[in-house]
Amino acid sequence: DYTEYYQGTQNTNAQLEVLESFMKKKGSIKPEIQKLIDDIYQIEKSFKAETNSVRKAKMEESLKDKLRQILGFTEVLDALNEWTKEDYYKSRIEKNDSIITEPVLREWLTASLIFSNFEYTRIPMSDTYQQIFNERVSNPFLRDKLLKINDYYTEIQSGKVEHEESVKNLGNLSGEGEEIFRQLVEPYRGKVIYLDVWGTWCGPCREQMKHVREIEERLADKDIIFMYLANNSPETTWRNFIKELNLTGENIVHYRLTSANQQAVEAKLKIHAYPSYFIIDREGKMVNDNPSPPEERDRLIGELEKILGK
Repeated sequence: DYTEYYQGTQNTNAQLEVLESFMKKKGSIKPEIQKLIDDIYQIEKSFKAETNSVRKAKMEESLKDKLRQILGFTEVLDALNEWTKEDYYKSRIEKNDSIITEPVLREWLTASLIFSNFEYTRIPMSDTYQQIFNERVSNPFLRDKLLKINDYYTEIQSGKVEHEESVKNLGNLSGEGEEIFRQLVEPYRGKVIYLDVWGTWCGPCREQMKHVREIEERLADKDIIFMYLANNSPETTWRNFIKELNLTGENIVHYRLTSANQQAVEAKLKIHAYPSYFIIDREGKMVNDNPSPPEERDRLIGELEKILGK
């Protein structure tokens, strides 16, 4: 707990500067992204000098808004994924070492961070993490557990998505949120749609999706589509999670929209939390903006069958 607290007390500018430098090196930083980063630097500079608590609170909200906008760019998400894979946890380990001196505790913290990286990215250890693992984790129990998880995600990553047509990595769609939403549901007119807006980074989203497979199988012969819109989710992690849960099929479709399109659809749906669920009728009209979550399996099936029967 203390190491988490310590990380939170560190200067956020430092991590943003590292990410900025990383993206510049990769040539993936757009002018609009650079503008947002520069705005954040300026707000944080003013924040430090400000003494009025009301104005400081407004500045904090502005900072959060700018950060949300930055995370709305797929280029930033992909860079974050690559940076996390190579550098982020390495820097966390170095910071942990600066405050934790007990060797056994250091080893367990290192193992914990490697495990967290599996949970967050759903990908096997990179060469960087393999080196950290070999140098810092010697406990047989920890090594065995982490190697088994690594083998599991290596197999997931090398495998194929069943029903590849279920997974759609779309380019830019034209129009505002209402029009983009129409383009998404129009191909399924005549069917009821259960829409799940989620993110690979979202723990509750991932937990709820573990309950979905049985629901989809029980309703496989019905005129229903299970549609998933992934928020701020790096492509490799997104695909691996779909493969891991085997969430594909003739009645399933996964969309990874551009960040601008995703934001527009979420604004139209008035989404403020994840996961968010919706039921759309055969005519493409929203008929339930707060249906039961997948863990309430029987209740959800009843709600869907009621609309199917209309």
